[in-house]
Amino acid sequence: NGFGTGYRQLPPFGRSLYAVLNAGRRPVNCVYCFVGTEGWRKAEFFSKQQAVLVLPPGNDPADYHWPVMGLDCLVARVGETTTREVLLLMRELLAAGARRLVVILVEDLFGESPITAAKTENEN
Repeated sequence: NGFGTGYRQLPPFGRSLYAVLNAGRRPVNCVYCFVGTEGWRKAEFFSKQQAVLVLPPGNDPADYHWPVMGLDCLVARVGETTTREVLLLMRELLAAGARRLVVILVEDLFGESPITAAKTENEN
């Protein structure tokens, strides 16, 4: 069926996406792939209506089977993580056959979280 995991385990939250794909269906939207210390919390929130995957902090993305063949993925850096971890996750998603990646690196764009930036602007 093209979705076999071989010897690598699915990432956290991967079982529900794997089940959808094995049933011959596809997620309605893209797959949210969270990386960073807030990944679990974000995935728990979004998993109610969205296909999600998480790279646990400090784990090597090459240790997981990412079931994203032919799917669009949104990679979101949430909380503390390194740019290297984000790049390694992106590499694994592409190697797993992701059709397209959209990457959100808010801290890299603004140098601070958008909430802090908004508060600073509103206080002036």
